[in-house]
Amino acid sequence: YGKNKKVEDETISIELDVDKSDQSITQYRAAVVKEVVENLLTYSNVVPVSDPSIAKYKILVTSRSNLNKNHSQADRKLLTVGAVVDQNDKKTSQQVAQDYIKQRQEDMHLISVHKYGVRVRNDDAFLKLMEKLGSNAATLDLLEVKQSSSVTLISGDPKQSFILYNSARMETLMEKFELKVAEGYYKELPDVTEIDCSLLKEDEEWLLMKLLLTFPDVIDRTSNELSQGKVSLHLIHKFILSIVNTFSIYYRRCRLLTEN
Repeated sequence: YGKNKKVEDETISIELDVDKSDQSITQYRAAVVKEVVENLLTYSNVVPVSDPSIAKYKILVTSRSNLNKNHSQADRKLLTVGAVVDQNDKKTSQQVAQDYIKQRQEDMHLISVHKYGVRVRNDDAFLKLMEKLGSNAATLDLLEVKQSSSVTLISGDPKQSFILYNSARMETLMEKFELKVAEGYYKELPDVTEIDCSLLKEDEEWLLMKLLLTFPDVIDRTSNELSQGKVSLHLIHKFILSIVNTFSIYYRRCRLLTEN
């Protein structure tokens, strides 16, 4: 659902302008953008290829704006990633990417304990979960602003933990539902054409449906100029935040997975 059909069967090569000595958060942002764009390509029926010679379109992801004028790869479209700047002096951050990710892991640990009441454990599974949440929070931080613009990182931004907490809540619901289907307690989900929408009584149910119906348009607007080296990944972040805001209200108001 939501796959972009207009770009089917096209091939795009994406390269990252890498300075291996640069471990900065800005360089990490460029790497995150490249990875997410590749995921978006695969989702949209575009074939990412590593060999530029067989690609219909060629994109170079870079955090160096001076390449716009001086880059030697004239056949490549540049996808320029803005710098990560310090909150205090608004200058390009010199923070090492791994230090920032570690900081976000600590943030997520504290938030999960104090806000969501998660019980602290020291086993490997819990520590790996915190590592994953910290890494995902850092990714969301870097994708919240349009990638061509600079981004200011605000320590402990609660939006990302809110997204991740509700993502985990949704995943738990789906796992419980599939388990109950296997036990025969619930029927499998019907085809979308067989759903009786008259059963939807809550405002949030309709709001969620309306939001989900905009998803193909979000994907289209995110990637419709990708062949020109332009993407709008911040639209996906905006969409996800809208979904979890509405879902969170719905979840608090309505009991889910009760009678069969």
